[in-house]
Amino acid sequence: MPPQAIVANLAQLSVVIVLYDSADVIDGCIATLPPEVEVVVVDNASADDGLERAIALRPDSSALRSERNLGFGGGCNLGWHAASRPYVAFVNPDVRVRDQALSILLGRLEAEPHAMVGPALLDRSGATRRCKRRPTALLDAIGLLPAAARWAPVGWDGKLGRADPVHEAGGRVPTVEGACFILRRSDLEAIGGFDEDFFLYYEEESLALRLAGGAVYEPRAVVEHSGAASTARASALATRHLHRSRVIFYRKRDGELRGLLSGLILALAAAVSMLSAVVNAALRRPRARSLADDWHALRGVLQGVAAPLRSGVRY
Repeated sequence: MPPQAIVANLAQLSVVIVLYDSADVIDGCIATLPPEVEVVVVDNASADDGLERAIALRPDSSALRSERNLGFGGGCNLGWHAASRPYVAFVNPDVRVRDQALSILLGRLEAEPHAMVGPALLDRSGATRRCKRRPTALLDAIGLLPAAARWAPVGWDGKLGRADPVHEAGGRVPTVEGACFILRRSDLEAIGGFDEDFFLYYEEESLALRLAGGAVYEPRAVVEHSGAASTARASALATRHLHRSRVIFYRKRDGELRGLLSGLILALAAAVSMLSAVVNAALRRPRARSLADDWHALRGVLQGVAAPLRSGVRY
């Protein structure tokens, strides 16, 4: 069992929420935030009234509207710079915070110097998501291959096995989920905030590598995450950015040459999967992923290979 959770003073915590066409989920998120926290809501050039709904539900919140979509990291940077408290939590608009989750996360963070701390995330079915493994191009490529979910062994899906003791006891992990996590404002200042070379995905992996204390999983804190509310409505865009960010991450972490080699491995896996889709369509066999999904994955990989790395951040 994990150590006794410490419930901390939420008057020192700011919560940053980045919106992008999130009007259909923001009400539930705002309603679960404790009254003591400072709330900062950033709207990333949405076409809906999510920001207005957030303000109506939480009139004491700070509201910021960007005239263009800055991406998740850019929106988070805008938010934490506007926050005034020494600790900052980043919470997706499709997250519902349970019980004293934020207090427990803050208590754990106070015992973890220069770290980021994330909670247990429950998916729509109520199951707890497994913690992520250290990202590798091989694991990513296997995930792209046809029928990988049926034949790949446990752990080859990029997640730790359910029997891993960290799921019950908590502790150090390669990264936490980006849907909800907490860290010190001073640490954000020290590392220069979020790396805006990532538009969407891999922001938390980047932060975990840049923070001296890494990432810590705290299973006593529990939040519900319905899952990618904004990206679900733009799945092609999300797929492209996922694979673009993967390649950028490997270029930054492993060096340009090895990063580009990782991009080649991912491109080959996407091409094999596309070929499989064509064959299955000709034979009228069912397939879990569409040809369009594979095409957008390949496009994202190629975009990641070609993307200029402007931030100068390396790990």
